[in-house]
Amino acid sequence: MDDFREIIEFAIRSEVEAKEYYLHVAGKTNNEMVKKLFLEFAAEEIQHEQLLANILANNEASLNFKKTQDYKLSETIPDPDMSGKVTMADIIAVAMKREERAMNMYLNLAKDSASEKTKEIFMGLADMERGHKVKLEQAYTDVAYVEAW
Repeated sequence: MDDFREIIEFAIRSEVEAKEYYLHVAGKTNNEMVKKLFLEFAAEEIQHEQLLANILANNEASLNFKKTQDYKLSETIPDPDMSGKVTMADIIAVAMKREERAMNMYLNLAKDSASEKTKEIFMGLADMERGHKVKLEQAYTDVAYVEAW
């Protein structure tokens, strides 16, 4: 996937899918903290979708997302079993794992990119997803390890 338009359109579809997921969860939960958090993430996904659409419209390949320290908490947490009693930590873990997978996908695409321009785009997208993952890891820590507080 080295065509600029194809990359950005793919990223836009990913942002739309993530936004829909966050809105779905926010609409189903009675937990106000989760609802607020997921509505904030949905709003961020909309901003990212708009940013990517602007990049596509202007044929400009510059993505400048803040580099976030990754403590890799998500990588130590297994995918939760959503078939039984689902906890707030499980809901956040699902979102966290989704962001981890998206980040890793963009990192792998960057690694396999033939051009420096394409690699930079994918690295920027990976930074964007890493930022989401880190925020979700913090929320997960707050709810999964309440005994630490």
